[in-house]
Amino acid sequence: MYLDKRSFELLEELIVNPKITSKEMEIRKQLSRRQIKYSFEKINNWLQGNNYPKIKRLNNGNFIVDATLNEIITQKNELDTSSYIPSENERVLLLLFIMMSQKNLSLFHFTHALKVSNVTVLNDMKEAQRKVKQYQLKIHYSRSGGYVLKGNEWHIRNLLHDSVQEMTLMYSGLSLVQDFTLIPINEINNISMQLEKIEEVLKIKFTDEKFQLLPYYLGIIFKRIEQGFLIEVDYQIKFKELSGTKEFEATELLVENDTGLPEVERLYITLQLLSANIFSSETLAQLEIPQLKNALFETLNNVERLAFIKLKNKEMLVKRLMLHLKPAYYRMKYNLTSYASPAPYIDDSYLELDSIVERSLKPLEEFIKSKIPQRERHYITIFIGGHLLEAKQILTTRKKAIVLCQNGVTVSKLLRNTLTKLFPEFDFFPTMSLRQFNEIDHSSAEIIFSPIPVTTNKYFFIVNPLLQERAMWNLRQRVMKKVFGYDHDLINVDKLIDVIQSSTDILDKKRLKQDLQSYFQQTDHNNRNIIHPHTESHPNLNELLTPEMIAITNEVESWKDAIQLASIPLLKNNMITENYVNKMIEAHNYHHPYMVLGEHMAIPHAEPEEGVNRLGMSLLVIKKGVQFSERLKIHLVVVIAPTDTEEHVKAIYQLTNLSMNQELLKEVMYTSDKKTITQLLEELSQTHRLEVKEVSGYEN
Repeated sequence: MYLDKRSFELLEELIVNPKITSKEMEIRKQLSRRQIKYSFEKINNWLQGNNYPKIKRLNNGNFIVDATLNEIITQKNELDTSSYIPSENERVLLLLFIMMSQKNLSLFHFTHALKVSNVTVLNDMKEAQRKVKQYQLKIHYSRSGGYVLKGNEWHIRNLLHDSVQEMTLMYSGLSLVQDFTLIPINEINNISMQLEKIEEVLKIKFTDEKFQLLPYYLGIIFKRIEQGFLIEVDYQIKFKELSGTKEFEATELLVENDTGLPEVERLYITLQLLSANIFSSETLAQLEIPQLKNALFETLNNVERLAFIKLKNKEMLVKRLMLHLKPAYYRMKYNLTSYASPAPYIDDSYLELDSIVERSLKPLEEFIKSKIPQRERHYITIFIGGHLLEAKQILTTRKKAIVLCQNGVTVSKLLRNTLTKLFPEFDFFPTMSLRQFNEIDHSSAEIIFSPIPVTTNKYFFIVNPLLQERAMWNLRQRVMKKVFGYDHDLINVDKLIDVIQSSTDILDKKRLKQDLQSYFQQTDHNNRNIIHPHTESHPNLNELLTPEMIAITNEVESWKDAIQLASIPLLKNNMITENYVNKMIEAHNYHHPYMVLGEHMAIPHAEPEEGVNRLGMSLLVIKKGVQFSERLKIHLVVVIAPTDTEEHVKAIYQLTNLSMNQELLKEVMYTSDKKTITQLLEELSQTHRLEVKEVSGYEN
């Protein structure tokens, strides 16, 4: 009695993964409950006939699998193939394999080898014709030559490579390769010994699977070369890239007795060594293709950015990926495989990681100059996932948010910092402009914060760059309710305490209730209306707004005049250019102003590369104020000239605290003395230093 392919695959799956349920197997194998039941009846009959214990299925869908069944997997490639009846797809594969490894083939050869009728072989031949068409080949029959494959030899060898790979997945696959190759065993053994010598010379170790298959694959290629089936042109192969490799030198061990081997065929054998999967290497430097390592690091940097994680021991991960990607590089570059076989199975827990990897591969694809196939991407995902497990790192599944800003580093930095502290549940992407948002892939982001309207299918919230305490509380309420369906007003603190008490002892129930109410109602005002950045080495506000950088006027005609007048001290000191002033004016949106702090202060600015020579700030006090929008009358215009995203941050936070201190703000607005303003700013900076010192455990 024999097992059909589907039944054997189910048996193999259950032995490898005994905890899988019947329902999970239905989903994974795309089978119905009835098909699963029917297959397991056949499996148990086969097990009983081969003196193995039966598999028992429990009512909950789980299985009981005896440990002795592991012998079946261990002996898979050594099992007798005479009693196995291949499926139609497997027969087509065997038919093509015979055609590539033997010659002068009649219909009888196929019926005898496959143990099927003439009609079955002829039907299979039609299916084989459809399959080889994918490789730009066709099956031709003549009385003198029998059945042969016609087409470019390069494509025939690609088909041979894929067929050998697919055959190993069949029941007793290696035995089938051995049976149908018809190459004397001493020739196969000789090739195996030469491959071992090559391992020593190159200081590498081929994977067990590759080491088992290479002798047969190379044996068939040598046989085809003897029969006159040669690669006709070398347009695919770059001689300079391959002839300088150690693998090219090592091919001498394989072809030392064949002095008439064409150069292009030796290059092809070199490619087989270069593209063979390697288990280990003592000298990584020999594996490094120029720029591949850099492309890998850039790819992993993208993974870190998108996954919000810092990979531990990244150098080791790169070494492991190099072992895989060096052969993969040659496979993809020289099209040595059609990738017709399915990609390796990705567990559900790896789906998010695979999506991140897919969006991170641009540096590798630019280096290879080819789209990385799903199969190779899945291998990369498995490598990275395994590395995370080994390093005991967990891929975050927290919701991801983006903060948009129409223009300007300063406002976006301020807003992102505020939102990061307001929503510790979210991971925030680096702040970006609306143009960047439209250009990059942001599919993993679920929440968008922006001071201007944006068309998006994500959760979207319009926010003011300067959020007062009540506005922050209201925003948090809206976001939590919309994103999580979570309403603070519906929380019953007493019931929550009962839940806590059922699992642990409560030392002070009254204090716990007060603390919970304080947390949910946001009544803790300590330090919430003061923002403290970690910027010890950066200048304070009073160090930037010195008397020469301050101007006081009674009134101006328009907001444009205000920006131009406020910019004069920076222009005089060559801190900015005229272009920077123009860019600030272009950036201001009168109907949707975002470069404002509170109700009385504007902070016009542009990008550093648009005309900033060195860090600076200037202040214009307008006693009567000027309309910066239909509803905002501004009295203080602070022009900011940032050189980067960090150096001016401390001063910006002090400026923010000034905008929130109504008493101090009025003193600055209505004084006519520059020195008084600098003294007030000095007091503000001093207060800030003390507050930062008092706040322990703060993180920016």
